[in-house]
Amino acid sequence: SKGDFEFNLVSCFPPTYKDRVNGARMDMAQAFADLKPGYVRLPGGNDLEGPTILERFIWNNTIDLLENRPGRRGTWAGYNTEGFGLIELLTFVEDIGATPVLAVYAGYSLDGKAVPQDELQPYIDEVIKELDFLTAYA
Repeated sequence: SKGDFEFNLVSCFPPTYKDRVNGARMDMAQAFADLKPGYVRLPGGNDLEGPTILERFIWNNTIDLLENRPGRRGTWAGYNTEGFGLIELLTFVEDIGATPVLAVYAGYSLDGKAVPQDELQPYIDEVIKELDFLTAYA
């Protein structure tokens, strides 16, 4: 028969660390766990800042169902699907026995541009919503 179809999301995961849905690869997670970090900052700095202000880590773009996460241009190359989002990051850090340290967007990105001080309020509000979400989630 003839017809068109579209794949929105294809995800083939081998078993993951601690059997987490959408979790980390066992070898990589075990390597991190073996380091026994006391603290892990998340998300990472360059990923948080993003290539541009519009392409920064936006926490609420990373918590929906995988197929609904919009993704963004990768920080160094490629495309970031946001498949390993805020909840996955927090769970992973706790699974390896570390304490998560939440990093928040400071208003500047890797292209050297910064949000003017008098325009920061929406970004501050975004952080407050993230903290509200995380404290309700805990």
